[in-house]
Amino acid sequence: MHKQRGWVTELLRDLLAVPSESCHETDAMELLQQRLNLLNVVCDRVPMSNAIKHHPDYSFPLDGVNYDGRWNLRVILPGKSGKSIAFNSHMDVVPPSPNQTDAYSPRLDNDGNMFARGACDAKGQIVVMALLLKVFSELEMSKNTLVFDFVVEEEIGGNGTLSLLDSRRTPLDALVNLEPTDLRIMTSIRGAVWFDATFSGLAGHSGNSTGTVSALEKAINAIAELKCYHAQLLKRSHHYPLFAGLENPMPLTIGKLCAGNWPSTVPGSANLAGVLGFLPNENKDSVIDALREILGVDAKFTYRHNAVELDTSHPLAIAMKDAANLMEIPSEFHAMTASTDAIFYQEKGTPSLAFGPGSLANAHSCSEHIAIEDILLAASTLYSFANTF
Repeated sequence: MHKQRGWVTELLRDLLAVPSESCHETDAMELLQQRLNLLNVVCDRVPMSNAIKHHPDYSFPLDGVNYDGRWNLRVILPGKSGKSIAFNSHMDVVPPSPNQTDAYSPRLDNDGNMFARGACDAKGQIVVMALLLKVFSELEMSKNTLVFDFVVEEEIGGNGTLSLLDSRRTPLDALVNLEPTDLRIMTSIRGAVWFDATFSGLAGHSGNSTGTVSALEKAINAIAELKCYHAQLLKRSHHYPLFAGLENPMPLTIGKLCAGNWPSTVPGSANLAGVLGFLPNENKDSVIDALREILGVDAKFTYRHNAVELDTSHPLAIAMKDAANLMEIPSEFHAMTASTDAIFYQEKGTPSLAFGPGSLANAHSCSEHIAIEDILLAASTLYSFANTF
């Protein structure tokens, strides 16, 4: 793999230079396909359509989003055996951080770290998959059938993967979802529900103590109740296997609270939005029911992912552990404190885990980066895994 360092560095730099925020990934996807076409593999553009908006698991609806003409990219390399392994990662990135003026000007430092928006989440992962595809395509035939799913819209709930898998009826034998895990094997991945609630009150002058109702205070009271519910969930879940020892593996995040337009006017409307994580001992339906009761208004739940869990004795987990041992990287099983597209494969009956280079700690940040060496190491690990599973 190390002979491919130059190819990897060039592909990563070129992908990072193309802005690809959610819903605007096409230019980057076209660039990727152009490079993959040079490998003499068949790249299948799997079209999306606006029908996805009516799917019960569609997430985070945005005004004006059009899916007609957009697509995911799938490459399949047939294998000698009857087993099938999928690799999945996403091209979309979150917007630049405040004051990150050079987000799409990739920079390679003297230690071999590439800096830019999307470096580790998840264009570095895309490059790992591309490198695997390059190596296996040169062999002409792999042991297992390998499925490479390059998708869009992961950052707003996984609509790309949802669309890609919607027509697939037969489960695969394994999925490795490439995400920044610090090269650790994540066999448990927490779930999450995003909520968006608007509270109504009765606006008026601050001097009118009996004729006003503050929507902002309603929202603040709801936050207090959400914190109590989160504490209850955390107490029930704190010692769940692999998550045990993590101080807060399923945080409650209040991401937005908007109300009022004048200091002396009681707000008549307030909008509250956030996300609540949960572990595999809970499910999205029970969490949504509890949130709906707490919020007490017609809330929207814009992102609804159950947790992903793979038994650590499963052949997928064991094969990844053996590959990690061979490459002398951590082989212990861990839990991921973010949700991923792996849930869609699991719900189709495909055993799933997450693995990849880069760190979740610097994803979505001004200092987002990934080490070229870790991309090569991840590809080598997955090459070994794919040959032994």
